Amino acid sequence: MTAKGPRGAPQQEGVAGGFELPAPAPLSSSDTMSVAEVKRLLSCSEARVRWLIRITVLRPVGVGEHRVRRGDVESYRQSLLRQRREHPATDVR
Repeated sequence: MTAKGPRGAPQQEGVAGGFELPAPAPLSSSDTMSVAEVKRLLSCSEARVRWLIRITVLRPVGVGEHRVRRGDVESYRQSLLRQRREHPATDVR
């Protein structure tokens, strides 16, 4: 199906501004982490990891899958470290 682009010129679907967008690269297993791997990294329970996925703090890769992007886990982990540095009084020793 073709759509009308600028000035009414026909434009192919999936083409932005006349340039074809690259297909997203498939994620390899090294780009994703299982629930068990996240649990070990964050030192928390499996239920906590599943809760983080359910509330979309960690976005699952695929529908119904229990793998998350490594970058999302690292971002979440860094946010926890920043919170701890900003509020040292809440740091329990």
